[in-house]
Amino acid sequence: MRHSLSSLSGLIAAAALEAALLSAGCGRGGTCVSVEGDVWHTAYHVKYVGAESLRDSLAGVFEEVDAALSVFNAGSEISRVNRNDTSVRAGRMMREVFGDALRVSGKSGGAFDPTVGPLVDLWGFGRRGTARALVSQSAVDSVLPAVGMRECRIDREGRVIKKSLSTEFDFSAIAKGYACDEAARMLERNGVTSYLIEIGGEIVGAGLNPEGRPWRVMVENPLSPPDSVGASGLGVVEVRDKALATSGRSRRQRKADGRTLSHIINPLTGYPEVSSVLSATVLAPRCMTADAFATACMAMHPDSALAMLEREPEVEGLIVLADSTGFSLRVLTTSGFRLLAG
Repeated sequence: MRHSLSSLSGLIAAAALEAALLSAGCGRGGTCVSVEGDVWHTAYHVKYVGAESLRDSLAGVFEEVDAALSVFNAGSEISRVNRNDTSVRAGRMMREVFGDALRVSGKSGGAFDPTVGPLVDLWGFGRRGTARALVSQSAVDSVLPAVGMRECRIDREGRVIKKSLSTEFDFSAIAKGYACDEAARMLERNGVTSYLIEIGGEIVGAGLNPEGRPWRVMVENPLSPPDSVGASGLGVVEVRDKALATSGRSRRQRKADGRTLSHIINPLTGYPEVSSVLSATVLAPRCMTADAFATACMAMHPDSALAMLEREPEVEGLIVLADSTGFSLRVLTTSGFRLLAG
């Protein structure tokens, strides 16, 4: 799934994930600080056991991530790279996100690809795109040569080497997850060991909640109506010293020439992915890694996606499929994934 970060002044198109906070209650057993707000046109919620508010420090984390990775911030590192500014030298954040994106792109056989943006735009789902009829093969063929994360790299001097001058990066699919990771680092630098961080559905949890229990997160049913009140989820996941991310397809579709098109664009074929996969939820050591793998699963055959997750020793996942009627669900999980009753 392709998300988009905006500048902190507010321009954004961010896609909501399919995971929601179930229970992060502050109560017995400790003092719980809660910091909430909006960033990149989505909500964030941070709860932790501690004595002081770190709201200003959180804002500082968001500013740093925006300055490095926002495609809506004309002065960000990534925007300058996309304009072929050869003076750019990748900083720490760019290097970390680029490296993890390249690794997951390789693990997924190219299904995860932050250079897919021109194809997303072509099909009318991106920042520049508008609704249109079916796209021709010649139009797809004209864009495909610019797509290919695995043919990009950062050299020893920090220069970003792109596949072509037309190649553009959009790491928004993992940038909110990376912001969660960076917020967690900040909390730990300040002595916080128990916390739950959520930004637009991306989640990192550590330690125990103030009641002495693992932080718990509900995974949403992808067939539930948007913004429904009291809708039941698929189940609960305990998040302790882990990160969780979910990608889904059911909320962003459009019609063209009588066909329903998904916003999930396969970077290998250049076409919207046709699949029974409705959502993918991944647990991983870092949130950007969880989000990258969840995004990759959406552009893969479910059996291949599950096999990919099984090969990763510190990654677990859940894949939700629609049956032939489109009204019932089938759930696949890796051997170590534990989905508890809500």
